[in-house]
Amino acid sequence: MRWAGPFASRPYRGENDLSAMQGLLREHPDTFDHYPGVADMPALLDPAASENAANSRVWEDAQGQIAGFAVVQASLNNLYFHFRPDSLNESTEREMLAWAADVLRRVAPADGPLTLDVPAREEDTARVALLVRHGFVPGDDRTLGLSRSLVEPFLEPNLPYGWVLRPLAGEGEVEAYVATHRAAFGTETMTVPYRLAIMREAGYRPELDLVAISPDGTLAALCVCFINAERNARTERKEGEIGIVGTHPTFRRRGLGRAMVLAGMRTLKQQGMESVTLGVAGTNPAAIHVYESVGFRVHAVTRWYSLTVSR
Repeated sequence: MRWAGPFASRPYRGENDLSAMQGLLREHPDTFDHYPGVADMPALLDPAASENAANSRVWEDAQGQIAGFAVVQASLNNLYFHFRPDSLNESTEREMLAWAADVLRRVAPADGPLTLDVPAREEDTARVALLVRHGFVPGDDRTLGLSRSLVEPFLEPNLPYGWVLRPLAGEGEVEAYVATHRAAFGTETMTVPYRLAIMREAGYRPELDLVAISPDGTLAALCVCFINAERNARTERKEGEIGIVGTHPTFRRRGLGRAMVLAGMRTLKQQGMESVTLGVAGTNPAAIHVYESVGFRVHAVTRWYSLTVSR
């Protein structure tokens, strides 16, 4: 039976809500692994790292239990949400989207078009239907989910002569990491506070945080890997993830991207993983070519849906 309320919604209030939201994700995991997962929540909502916590809202059931939440990542115009399967109804959907639009109006720059963007896996028909009935339109942007077995053999990473491949050297190297990340992806969304928040999470594993250092000591490329132990326990898999691969523009066309992917694969296999996944923008053929060259194949497609928000 579909549970329809009543709901009471309110702003996010900090650590107690964070714990309850993680509990909701554990008890009712997203079948399609939409972001954010349990492990993503602390950094996403760290008030020292971003404004996301101030742009978050929770919905409580009649017993005062959190039945759903939504987060507007205003720097990217993205809306993320997760609700207990029996809890989301059309009235709550409208309330959530109206609230998210208000957040964007409040924090967005004064000029230019304003859209609210939500990711949805192609096979998640329920989420796609929700978005479409509220006026969202599918865009051309797609995120491809790629995967590869780690049981099957693969090449060793091969860096140019004089280069060093190693884990990030702790918090003292964060500024250099952030500078390389920003240059590699042409964005300012990565900040020192946000990177520190990630590294201070309970599940952070330094051995999975890889960088390539040039002969002159420059942090030139990076590969950040993850192992989601909770999801692996739930799915009975031994699967790791390559979350971020990037090379500073100064050092491109030297095979560093391919070497970093192979380094990530090797590290995950050393940690006992039997398969690996990653995500890549469908508009990045160069990266797709690198991943396919080492054996990755598409297993899932996420499309981005946009709603135009009036000012």
